[in-house]
Amino acid sequence: MDNPTEVIKRNRYFIEGAPDIPHSSRNHADDFQEYHDPLTRMHHAHLHDLGIAGGLGVSVTAEGNQIEVQPGVAVDGRGELIALSADGEADISLTAPGEEDHQIAFPFRLGTDGHTGQTRYLTIQFAERLRLAQGAGGKLEQTPWLRLQPVAGDGAFVDDGFSIVLAIVDIDDTGIASVRERDPALPHNRRLMGAWFSPLRIHRAITVDGTVGHTTAAEIGPGEDGGLHVSVAETGDRMVLDHAEGGNFAEMTVRSDLTRFSGALSVQGGQHNQGDLQVDGLTLLQGEVGIGSATPDTRLTVGDGANGDLLRLNGQGPWKFVASGSGAEAALDLQTEIDGGRLRVLAQDATNTPLQVQTANTSRDNAVYLVPTGGQVGIGTTDPNRHLTLEGNSGTFLNVRANNGAREILLGADSSGGIVSTMTNHDLQLRAGGNRTQVMIKADGKVGIGTTAPSTQLHVTEKMAVGLNFRSGGAITFFPPDGFAFFHIDNGPAGGRPTGRLRISHGNQPGDQELISILQNRNIGIGTATPDVRLHVKGNRIRLTNAGDNNRFVDLRADGSALDLESRGGDLFINNHGLTNTRIKNFVNISSRDFKDRIVDLSSVEAEHLLGELHPVKYRLKSDPHQNPHIGFVAEDLPPLLTTPDRKAYKPTDILAVLTMVIQRLQERINQLTEKVNAVSESAIPEMTKGSDEYARTA
Repeated sequence: MDNPTEVIKRNRYFIEGAPDIPHSSRNHADDFQEYHDPLTRMHHAHLHDLGIAGGLGVSVTAEGNQIEVQPGVAVDGRGELIALSADGEADISLTAPGEEDHQIAFPFRLGTDGHTGQTRYLTIQFAERLRLAQGAGGKLEQTPWLRLQPVAGDGAFVDDGFSIVLAIVDIDDTGIASVRERDPALPHNRRLMGAWFSPLRIHRAITVDGTVGHTTAAEIGPGEDGGLHVSVAETGDRMVLDHAEGGNFAEMTVRSDLTRFSGALSVQGGQHNQGDLQVDGLTLLQGEVGIGSATPDTRLTVGDGANGDLLRLNGQGPWKFVASGSGAEAALDLQTEIDGGRLRVLAQDATNTPLQVQTANTSRDNAVYLVPTGGQVGIGTTDPNRHLTLEGNSGTFLNVRANNGAREILLGADSSGGIVSTMTNHDLQLRAGGNRTQVMIKADGKVGIGTTAPSTQLHVTEKMAVGLNFRSGGAITFFPPDGFAFFHIDNGPAGGRPTGRLRISHGNQPGDQELISILQNRNIGIGTATPDVRLHVKGNRIRLTNAGDNNRFVDLRADGSALDLESRGGDLFINNHGLTNTRIKNFVNISSRDFKDRIVDLSSVEAEHLLGELHPVKYRLKSDPHQNPHIGFVAEDLPPLLTTPDRKAYKPTDILAVLTMVIQRLQERINQLTEKVNAVSESAIPEMTKGSDEYARTA
């Protein structure tokens, strides 16, 4: 509330030469309200500013859930004097006094109910209450209004000059409070005035656009962390300490552990000191400056010969020069006091000569060069062509160490070529895609692609490709460990192929001695490059051996005059567990004397005996889900001569031989009977004819 003003009026009680003017209590009330009251308010508002004049301390009770305010005096923006007396009362109503009255006596305490988990301003505001019981017309007694106001949001504190902030109150979720006088992040804090100024404003007259007025020239107030803060209003303002008549005064002494000048410091000598300035630890003698030295002998002398911090460069990241050691171990360190600090050395000249950092009395191979254009750095060369170029007259390497040297990687070149190596016995990782390990080279030489734990020399977890798309065939060569053949897998040869072909071969070059070909049409050839069917084998035989007995195998042979399916060490089954018929076209049973020994005739008696023991049956197979009927024999019920040794199968050709012998004997008997019948018929026909004739004559 800037420059509050009010109209001042007062009654006239006597006029010279005129009759007495009657007056009443009303006249006295008007005098107070229209003269004394505004006069006091304007006095406070213009000569004291708003704030706390004294007292009004704020604390938290032992229980932690009540805030207590001590008696005291303040002035608001209208100039109203706010007096909180230990003999009076305070109003802690939630609404303006008069709408709701809630007065309390000393000690003045406010509870935290309704404010849990919030930050509030504790404020005091001028308020009066009419005490009708005091005096004939009653008395207006001041009952200041104390309340907790939100810092932001609905119903937030408004700096309208009526309320004075006493403290900032933080209330946790359990209702326990803590208080503080200021918070740099908040717009309002506790404000002092009267015997204490916070701040003390110094005004000066000013004319703006033809209007004469005044403005703030300077402020003197408390510093953020204690002490005193003096500030001027405009960046172009000056602060002068001089004699009342405008000249110099005898002496000014500043006693502090640290004196800082953030701008330029100009020391202009007077007639008596001839330009010399001496402060404890700082000496200026005729253009030579000593810091920590009372006898500087160069333009700038820092330190008195002892080790320690010599020079500190303050900024957002402080730096300092530190001297240590002595003799051959003497060192000057440039150190930063914050993490991530960096040192920049900038060079700029017309000839673009690189900035050079080099140990004294050494060759240029020991120098570091910085090219002014492009940000290129050379170590051992004045002509770096990359951001960092290392050059040497022999093997040149860049070492990176971690864990105090326990892990080291080397990047460089020597007479053998480029090198990337872990110098310690550790793995080498290639990372990409969010710092994920894509290739792992283990210390034992195993390489993993897509895995950090390769189990072989090369371990790829997903797809792998060789060759160039549509332009060169990929090939993998397996070298022998013992001097025998090279083996190859390749996608070739290129050109003139009717379809794609993957081949496995051996020899010096892929395809020299082709073993297996896999065609794009899914045909596979063994011993042939042009398989005509799904599996085409060109050679003498295909062998399938029993997993537990090498003497039990079956061969599909093509090395003789005819094809042969040959079983060794066991019977040969065809469709043994199948439910469908096995059909063999042009089946021929080999029965040459070349394969037989001790050949004797089967007697008819034995054949008839065997035939008599055959017992045909009808049956259904247990494994047939359709239960189709069949006619045949049960091997266990047949004579052993007609079955296999395990009595699980019978021999159809043996049964055929038995039937043949029986049928032959039957045929012989039929022939004998036929001859007898014919003989009987020939002898009986004449008698039958003679009898017929006699019968006819008789008839």
